[in-house]
Amino acid sequence: MYGRGQRQAEQAQQPEDAPEVLFTMACLQGLRAKLCDDLGSLDRFPPEVAAMARRVAEALEVPELAAT
Repeated sequence: MYGRGQRQAEQAQQPEDAPEVLFTMACLQGLRAKLCDDLGSLDRFPPEVAAMARRVAEALEVPELAAT
């Protein structure tokens, strides 16, 4: 019983699944992937982080000016 309580306490101290942590990780990884031009590297992250990171990378696209 003590061991189970100890594990639960340790898990509560590790907020990896907190929304703000996932969002921050997605922003940083999306920026890194865009700067390195390596969006495929995002596949190694959990699906929700990878999806957010891809949206971040897409938002960083510089639109090309129309030729006149």
